[in-house]
Amino acid sequence: LEVRSDYADAHTEIGHAFNMLGQFTEAQMSLDRGFRINHGGAWWNAKTAEEGERNSSAKPNASCFASTFKLQDNMDQLEYLIGKRRIDPSFQRIVDRYKKVYDEFRLKNDADTMTELTPSQLDQLGLSYDRVIHYAKAPRIPTGAVNKKLAFEEIEKRYLASSTAVITFDNLLTPDALRGLRKFCLESTIYFSCRNNNFVQSDMNGGFNCDLLYQIAEELQRYFPIALGGHYLSNVWTYRYNNQTEGVAPHTDQGVVTFNFWITPDDANLIPKGGGLCVYTKEQPSDWDWQHYNKQKYAPAIRQEIIEFLADAESITIPHQQNRAVLFKSNLFHKSEKIDFKDGFENRRINITMLFGKYGRRNEIATAPTKKINFTGKQNG
Repeated sequence: LEVRSDYADAHTEIGHAFNMLGQFTEAQMSLDRGFRINHGGAWWNAKTAEEGERNSSAKPNASCFASTFKLQDNMDQLEYLIGKRRIDPSFQRIVDRYKKVYDEFRLKNDADTMTELTPSQLDQLGLSYDRVIHYAKAPRIPTGAVNKKLAFEEIEKRYLASSTAVITFDNLLTPDALRGLRKFCLESTIYFSCRNNNFVQSDMNGGFNCDLLYQIAEELQRYFPIALGGHYLSNVWTYRYNNQTEGVAPHTDQGVVTFNFWITPDDANLIPKGGGLCVYTKEQPSDWDWQHYNKQKYAPAIRQEIIEFLADAESITIPHQQNRAVLFKSNLFHKSEKIDFKDGFENRRINITMLFGKYGRRNEIATAPTKKINFTGKQNG
């Protein structure tokens, strides 16, 4: 960064290093800097569409892939923001352009595939694609984000004593925290990644990196000192799903402990005792390469191998419920249950996952670093 201060990947990696040290404030600042380089620019909270178009000159740094659902979700979110008066009505012109690109894209591409947008399609979107048009505030909650009335010691004991290392409990967040986090997820235009027609997603590298999320992580580590306190926060992500979809195929997470919770209201779910998570009692074998099996879990041969591996495994099904948390060992295979939610942008199932530790590594937080590193890479003190 002393040589090239706008190197986004360096800011991002320093952010993850700060997370490993348990220095959340510094981590958030670094991750935010990398994110703004990749996805900020003239569109960042632009007052009008004209302002964004007038000052925009650079295409997104990453390749611009899309699916029919991602284009639909982008359109729906912009219309939602216009209706909520979070962005200016002039952004309707961007919505109209999305509709044209969507119609063209849907005719030329299979619904279940991701395809790179053409230069012509990007030009139609006014170079606003994969840029932050609106970034909502999600400040810390002064009175606390995690529900203090929960029996944390008992919950942790149940997790540590569980033969399959998976437990669930309800009423995770306080009402203020739940409202604040839901607002951030619905209003922030940060869901840049997608998986075919199933969902759009964001993570710490992609702007899912607000004050409230870090507060929740800090409090969880404090309330669950044995299960979570000794592991660093390695990632946080969110998925927003198509209203009717299969969700995520069987996979494992590259952490030590996975903490998952849902924030969509219960009345949106058309399968009241479903729409949640299925956790298998089988772990991924130690000689399986994580990248190979998880990055390619939708490839027919890999998916079939995983299905055959899990054929004799028992499973635990946790129905979807707003503000319900599921705590489980990351190396256990798990998948989404069938998702059937009411139509409409606000009804889409949103889950949030916090990953603690890193599978196959020592995961203790470095509590007493001898030197504090600043953002330029120099060392102080």
